[in-house]
Amino acid sequence: HQPPGYESGDSRVGQLIRGLYGTKQAGRIWNKARHKTLTDTGFKRLIHDQCLYIKGDIGDKENFILLAIYVDDILLFNHPEGKAAADAVVATLQEKYTVKDMGSAKRYIGIQMTRDLELGKMTLSQEPMINDILERFQMN
Repeated sequence: HQPPGYESGDSRVGQLIRGLYGTKQAGRIWNKARHKTLTDTGFKRLIHDQCLYIKGDIGDKENFILLAIYVDDILLFNHPEGKAAADAVVATLQEKYTVKDMGSAKRYIGIQMTRDLELGKMTLSQEPMINDILERFQMN
């Protein structure tokens, strides 16, 4: 159908050359573009979880990077010794996309994250999300 305000009175329609935000194919187009950018920079998508990308060898503290992707949010994991490699990845993404660095994540898609750099541990908890659900349904 012709979009409102552009009706010409006949049955002609337009063909989109690029995906527009909000169209059915926009998510797929964004995923393909992001995948190409990441694979061109050396990342590999995991076979069993298409939202995870890795770069480097897990034993290489300075160069191993893990990216977790949810829609248009990217969570970057790296060893403290790999800060230079992580900064290079962020710089590469900033060249192609508008990137907003939110710093160290405290909560991501309902999961609370706490880090202990001295012990080299990260704890994941869904307790805040569970409490939010219980409160929403007045079951707290």
